[in-house]
Amino acid sequence: MSAFHSYGIFWRRLFFTLLTLCVIAALIIQDHTHYLPLGVFTTDTNTIARIGLYCLGAAVLFLVIQLIELFSGRLGWLGAVIRGLYVVLIILDVLLIFGERVFVAANPAGPLGPYYELAHPGTPPVILEMNADGAPLAPCLDAASNTGGARILFLGDASTAGTGSSPECNYPDVVERVLREQWLSDVHVVNAGVAGYGPVEALSLLRWYRNQNCRVHGVVYTLSLQNDLADNLPGTTRRVVAGTISRFPRNLFLRVFHPLNTRVFRWTAVLVKVGSAPEQESDNVPGGPCDLTPDSLTEVTSLLRSTIERDYDTLRRVAGTLSDFNEAARAIEEMRAVASGLDVPFFLVIFPDRLLADEPLRNLMGIQVPDASAQAHGFASGLGADRVLDVYGQLAGKAGMYRALDTHLSDLGNVVAGEYVGTTLAEYFSGMPLRPQEAGQ
Repeated sequence: MSAFHSYGIFWRRLFFTLLTLCVIAALIIQDHTHYLPLGVFTTDTNTIARIGLYCLGAAVLFLVIQLIELFSGRLGWLGAVIRGLYVVLIILDVLLIFGERVFVAANPAGPLGPYYELAHPGTPPVILEMNADGAPLAPCLDAASNTGGARILFLGDASTAGTGSSPECNYPDVVERVLREQWLSDVHVVNAGVAGYGPVEALSLLRWYRNQNCRVHGVVYTLSLQNDLADNLPGTTRRVVAGTISRFPRNLFLRVFHPLNTRVFRWTAVLVKVGSAPEQESDNVPGGPCDLTPDSLTEVTSLLRSTIERDYDTLRRVAGTLSDFNEAARAIEEMRAVASGLDVPFFLVIFPDRLLADEPLRNLMGIQVPDASAQAHGFASGLGADRVLDVYGQLAGKAGMYRALDTHLSDLGNVVAGEYVGTTLAEYFSGMPLRPQEAGQ
């Protein structure tokens, strides 16, 4: 064997040994330090932690084998297997990233769903849900983008996107009806809610909307404390993976070298979850009639209990660091600044944590008023001195405001919240001259 060939073998082995060291460092930093105080994942955290430990153990074993091979020449066949494994994983990851960008994440009519990313010069990317028919959205997010009349932009998560059985009992649609009855007959609510959104994603979408030169006369952001503060993890950003929203660290080193941040793992996790997820029942059937019956909660299903416990555990950890609260506050303040730059009013609507507002649920679960929920509510209520619409008073202590099987508002809760927000907005706009503004001017 020539010296040149031996020299090349040494450097190849050294490169993959250093790669293993980077993997170990990424695993330790992400999983075993406070660099990301709340981690990257909000569901199946125990399973994810175990997988991370298995990866760390495997990486340490790989490193021992590679060091023995590097300095003694023994275990060469095991070193070759490790290098082959790395090469296969790298090739698969590159192919998945390329295919995802072309065929899934950037394609509103892609084969997987329901999410895709919009081309956007800023960060983070704009994530939207595809239409039911797969058709691309109009430039200003709705078919009425070129019509006259006042246009109020609604931003938020699933509660804004719509959790009612039909449009008549979706919160933004109720707001539009009330505004047309009490203010202007041609007012139009632009529903830009996206399930899974938090304040950071809503801010990115608002900036995109402004850059499209879309007409807007007011901006409303609905902050759902059940999800938005508990799922807006500091130091991370959301991206579309296999048509679903997934979180990644903002840190490039962790994104590249942590095994659980690879597209191979994320795609595998999505496919496993889709393949094993049971058909979940829902007490709000899309396309059905609105159910405005104020039914009292009489039992807590296992699904509701696990959802409440998971969300509250995350909210408790968030409240313990306050870093997530601060990131949400900065994003909301930026939204207010964008609206101010457009010379239109900005409104913050607060949907309370169900555990705080639903006393029958607390009684059935045998718990007192949770400190973290109260802390989150107090924090949100103090985010602005004016134009803060707190829906807590309309929901707390009333029967039938929430679904029986999850934490979303019921049809009745959507109508109650929508009528309150719509009436408050109508009173505000009726007392001031309408100043039609073109976004971006």
